Amino acid sequence: MSEYIRYNGRRIKDLRGQIFEDFRAVEVVEIKDKHAQWKCECKRCGNIEIISANHIARGKICKPCKELEKKRKKEERHGNKLFLEIGKQYERWTVIEPIKDKPENYYKCICKKCGTVREIQAKLINRGTKIYSCKCTKTENGVDPKNDLDLMNSSIFTHKNIKVLNKINGNGAHSVWNCKCLLCGKEWGIMQYSLLSGDINSCGCLNRENFSKNVGNYVGRAEGTSVSRIKSNKLNKNNTSGVTGVYYNKNKEKWFACIMFKRKNFYLGTFDFKEDAAKARKSAEKELYGNFLEWYAQKYPEQWKRLNKNKIIQDSNFDLAEQE
Repeated sequence: MSEYIRYNGRRIKDLRGQIFEDFRAVEVVEIKDKHAQWKCECKRCGNIEIISANHIARGKICKPCKELEKKRKKEERHGNKLFLEIGKQYERWTVIEPIKDKPENYYKCICKKCGTVREIQAKLINRGTKIYSCKCTKTENGVDPKNDLDLMNSSIFTHKNIKVLNKINGNGAHSVWNCKCLLCGKEWGIMQYSLLSGDINSCGCLNRENFSKNVGNYVGRAEGTSVSRIKSNKLNKNNTSGVTGVYYNKNKEKWFACIMFKRKNFYLGTFDFKEDAAKARKSAEKELYGNFLEWYAQKYPEQWKRLNKNKIIQDSNFDLAEQE
């Protein structure tokens, strides 16, 4: 047998009868891109494909056979579906019927002790597991079914700031209840064990209000004014004039002075020189802040004492930084 044959006047290598991986070369059908195109037959499934000579020489695998091999290996790895006998009892569970809608192999089962119905995977039932959740497992795990309380009953739970509206979901101490805050009217969900702990006084609005008051007392806030701020000589980061409440308007080429007190902004005028604007600011501070600070010192002596103490410490730190 010659190593080469002629096809349409061209000399090509004779591959007839030779096997490459899954395919056996049968005959030449055409010449394409200077390569002979061979009609090949799969030795396993009989699938016919046209393969180029330069491709078949590298070894070609049949796609249908490859897919079948993948499917076979997958079945070997995962196994076929496990079919359970309807009505048969596995430990605490009795099989009722298969679930067809789910992709996994699930069965509807009923617990023989408490009557709970669950959808469970066949492999879990076949193992005879006892750990799958039902009401009687709660009792076995130490969770008392008596914890399923009706918190809407005033004899079981009452609170001056909280009203229980209805149960959302869950069982026992982990039940979630929809409650209404009687202080602000907000509705929110809360766990039963948290509600019965005695640490909850509102939806959170009471804590926020108390926090705001405590912060206000600490920084010396009263009537919308921060005492610690007006007593401080520290400038804001965006201040470029070096004087609080004084800034330069480039369009009008004037110095502006203003002061804020009790959440109101007071305009003090425009000036040709920064020194005049600074004097106007200082005189406004004496007029507005002076009486207010005296009133605050008389009404809140403890906060005033603490603020003065903090200011002395801040001033001493500032002096030390300047000396260094």
